Amino acid sequence: METQVSARFRKSHTGRDEVLQPIAGYHAPVWKQVLYFTTALSTFGVSYLFAMLCPSVMVLLRLRPCSLRSASFVSFQLTDGQVLLLRVFSAAYGRAVPAAGLRQGRGTALQLVQLSEYWYSHNLAAGTFERVPRMPSDLPQQLNKALEALSAIDEGV
Repeated sequence: METQVSARFRKSHTGRDEVLQPIAGYHAPVWKQVLYFTTALSTFGVSYLFAMLCPSVMVLLRLRPCSLRSASFVSFQLTDGQVLLLRVFSAAYGRAVPAAGLRQGRGTALQLVQLSEYWYSHNLAAGTFERVPRMPSDLPQQLNKALEALSAIDEGV
């Protein structure tokens, strides 16, 4: 069931922000994660709920500032002045990436954030997150059919 706040948010932001201007990047060190969840358990979840309702408290308790390139959370200011804290999803492409991570040029990471039903990709040159065009809903089926056709060509059928 969807809350009224998220429904109102979805209606007000559908298609409005083509480019998101990041304010700051944050990462979550292990010691702060342990401290955050210990505090949440000791307060019977009250601090957890408060952090979910107020992003500045989450930043204070759980995150540390860092560069956008290595951020796991990014704060944005939307065109209507609202500030949001969004999780960054990273996908590696290019050369093989070791288990240690994407450091010292060992691979390239595509950074994505999701706002409502839209995805935004990080543009390194501009320092902004730009909306990714929507893909067709039947794209997985199209890719499977293409894979079957290519397999048939390879087998000589």
